[in-house]
Parts: sequence; structure tokens; C-alpha cells
Amino acid sequence: MGEEMTKEKQFIIRVLSDYILKKKTENTPDLDWEKVLEISKIHQISGIVYSQCKEFISKAYSFEFLKAYAYCVHAYENRINLLSSLTRRFEQSNIAYIIIKGTEVAPYYPCPQLRTMGDTDIVVKSEQRAAAGEIMLSEGFVNESDYDNKEWVYVNEKLKFELHDSLIYDEIINDSKHEEYFGDFWRYVEGNKLDWNYHFLFLILHLRKHFMNSGVGFRQFMDIAVLAKYNEELDWALIEQKLGELGLLDFAKMCLSFCEKWFGVSSPLGECETDEDFYEQSTEIIFSNGIFGFDNEANFKNDALNHLRQENGSFFTMVGIALSKAFPPYRMMILEKHYAFLKGKPFLLPIAWIYRFFRGIKYKKVGQEKKRVFNDSFVSKEFIEQRTQLLEKWGL
Repeated sequence: MGEEMTKEKQFIIRVLSDYILKKKTENTPDLDWEKVLEISKIHQISGIVYSQCKEFISKAYSFEFLKAYAYCVHAYENRINLLSSLTRRFEQSNIAYIIIKGTEVAPYYPCPQLRTMGDTDIVVKSEQRAAAGEIMLSEGFVNESDYDNKEWVYVNEKLKFELHDSLIYDEIINDSKHEEYFGDFWRYVEGNKLDWNYHFLFLILHLRKHFMNSGVGFRQFMDIAVLAKYNEELDWALIEQKLGELGLLDFAKMCLSFCEKWFGVSSPLGECETDEDFYEQSTEIIFSNGIFGFDNEANFKNDALNHLRQENGSFFTMVGIALSKAFPPYRMMILEKHYAFLKGKPFLLPIAWIYRFFRGIKYKKVGQEKKRVFNDSFVSKEFIEQRTQLLEKWGL
């Protein structure tokens, strides 16, 4: 690795590789364990680091790692118990459902409990969504979202579950082929289980979404790696064919190529050519992204850039994007619970904007965040060129 890669980052990559390959991790002398802990927390892999390194973690930080490990195990068991009770009720009520992403991928990890999750994603049919929500409320969940949201957020014992009725939503980065293929997912469901070939294709699409918007960390790449390594249900000839039809093959190949470089998991789709500068630049970006890119300031500009790329936009396009962030339209405002009074009363939109302004002042952090998002809507030519080059190298 090049000079830019710190010893601590090299160590983190080796730990993740050893974990996935079920190998023992050897100590590296003179590590800055404070930095290792910081990176581990940002990427939500502290439990994995503890499980691999507990014999030699610095005593000053061993308790912090142990706490993270214990929380992972406890949260996983609680999540599985809640999910088991919930899906049993769904089945009793003849509600069709599937579980997607992290919860389904976790069993393929060497230790499923250490696959951390921000939420548990459940997908039901649109016409059964309200009934499913009522069951969740009766199971002790609290609804923390408006029913107009794309997903309904429910919380129980601090664990977040999201109820969806679609795999793919209307976003500017979507391709019509993606919307058609992933909009018809129920045909790939049998016994409340999504076909794994189809599921893997969706995970690639979902990774692409985060990559092109806020950014993505190591966890989603680890999901791809463990499935490639341990899921024997995957038909790689079929997957390669479908990726090609969906225009995702180059991106998927690059993702699996990086999984091979980072984690030592051979790519079933063949390795892509990557020069050292591109490898190190991409690895540094993944480190700086955090779990979903929200730790990387540059990623706040990606939404504006996606609009520009889609619309061949100019300075005036950027002005329009910035103004839409400062003065969101009615259909966006009603999705936030703070402005529920707007529903059915679009004439109150100017009042909602004023309320939003003063709320930003009252909650200074919120106000600063909105200001940064507004400012970052103005994308420099240099940023556009750098970002476009990077996306093209990733097959995007």
C-alpha cells in the first residue's frame, strides 16, 4: 500500500479480511489504538475488531471494544426475537412479506451477531401495508414516521424496523431498466424468501445508490464478499447475464474486484484492472465515508451533481437545486413530521418555510446542516470532473 495509507487503516483492512476468511489476526506493533477505535466506531466494526484482536488490544481501549462487542450480540438476539414474533403474526394474518439486506445477509458472516444493522427492512404488499403496520403496533413498536413516507419507521427497544412496499423508489439516479426489473420482485418470492440471485442483484443496485449519493462504507462491501464466499445458492452465470442486461456488470465487477483486494475473496466475475492510485484513492474515500457516506463532506454535493449529470445542467440548474433545498416543495415538506399541519393545506407552505427557518435557528445544528447542504448545491467544475472520473472508473 502507498504512503497515504496509515498503519491503522492497513490493520483494519487486514482484520476484516481475516474475519471474513476465518483466520487469526496477528498483532501489529505500535498501533495507535485510539485511531483504530475511532475508525471502528465510524464503520460499526468494533465488535469484529474485538473478536479478532481481544488478546492484544491496548488495555486502555479494551473495555470500549468489549462494550461494542457485547452490544452487537445483545442487539442481534433482540432483533431476531422481535422479528420472529412479528413474522409469525404476519403469517397468521396471511400477510406476504420478505426480509431484505442486512438481516438476511448476516447468517453468512462467520459470526452473524457481529453484522451490525441500522435497521431491519421488511417488505410487504402495498395493499397489506396498513395491516402489517397495525400488527407492529400491537407488538409494542412505536411508529416514528408519517404514513406518506416511502418507508414506515417503527422502533421497539431502541431497535429500528422499516416497513416497505417496494424495493426501489423514484430517484434521479434510477434507470428505467432497474425500475422495471426491481419493481416486479414478488415473482421472485417463494415462501416469504426472495430468490438469492435476485437479492444479490438488488444488493448491487442498492450499493450503487449509496455510492452515487451519500457514499458507502466497508459494511456493504463485506456483505457482497461474504455472499460471494459462502452463499452456495448463487448462480454466477445467471447473475453475470442479468447484471449485463441491467447495465450493472462493470460496477459489480469492480465491487467484487475491490472485495478481492481488501478481503482476499476471489471474484466470481473476474478481476478488473485497477492502478495503484485509483485503488488507494477509492480506499481512502471508503474510509472517509463512514458507514453510509455521511462523514464525508464531499458527498453532500453528490445529489446536486446527479441532477447536473441527468439534466446536462448549468449554473442555473444549480441555483434551482439550491433554492429547492432552501424552500422545499409541498410534496417534500409533508414527509417531515414537523410540518404535518401542511397536509391538505398547501396554501400554508410559506408559513411552513418560515417555521422551518426559525426551527433551524433554534436547533443550531440542524440550521448549520441545512446551510451546508444549501451551499454544497453549488458544485465546482473541478469537483464535477473529479467525481465523474471516479464514477466512470467504478463502472458508473
